[in-house]
Amino acid sequence: MLLEPGARRFLSTAERGFRDHRHDPGSDLGAVITDYGKALELQTNAILRAAMNGAPDVARRVKLESHTVQLPEALPLMLGQLARALGGERDLAAHLCNVLKDGGWFTREFAVILDNFTSEARNPATHGEAVSRETVVRWRNRLLGVGAESVMCRLAKVQKL
Repeated sequence: MLLEPGARRFLSTAERGFRDHRHDPGSDLGAVITDYGKALELQTNAILRAAMNGAPDVARRVKLESHTVQLPEALPLMLGQLARALGGERDLAAHLCNVLKDGGWFTREFAVILDNFTSEARNPATHGEAVSRETVVRWRNRLLGVGAESVMCRLAKVQKL
């Protein structure tokens, strides 16, 4: 497993915060979600940075909001931008599928996971909205693999061929 050191630190911080406050019904677990998001963001940007080395020009062009940027010069991207780039840029996805182990999962299923995580948990938590305890637990379990495959473990296996 090859998680970036920063991603491991954010996961550890998130898990510590969750364990310290999971039995306190008055505790806001938004910081836990934010730290999980930072781990995802850091790891995904690192994978993209490595994968874009030597990428054809057509794969480097990514539309973000109303303008087009060049990867990897535009990195790091935020979670929502990462989800849109991975799931919505055909030439980028084709390149990533060719140069990454498990690139198909990275550009399809993982892009959807990122998008859902961002809209359901990360954005509300980051912008001061209350995120239900059930949502925090559900995303923690999914990311860490409690009762199902771990998104973080699968992400750690995505690497340049």
